Amino acid sequence: INGINGYFINGLGVIATYDNRNNILNASKGTYYEASIVSYNRFLASDNQFLGSTLDIRKYINIYKKTVLALNVYSNLNF
Repeated sequence: INGINGYFINGLGVIATYDNRNNILNASKGTYYEASIVSYNRFLASDNQFLGSTLDIRKYINIYKKTVLALNVYSNLNF
């Protein structure tokens, strides 16, 4: 079984972020987008070779006075 005794991985990738929330710790409006892709390959001394991708989308909507609707989509895929 691949990885049963552990293995070493090392990757290189890019990340893109957009953030227009009104407060990063306690948002009541705005959006946050983050996408990344990382290549783990033998050229970087990894024992295994694969791609990792992450997508994080958040939306904050102030619907009434101190009531906020927070929506979140998160995906972390390896292939």
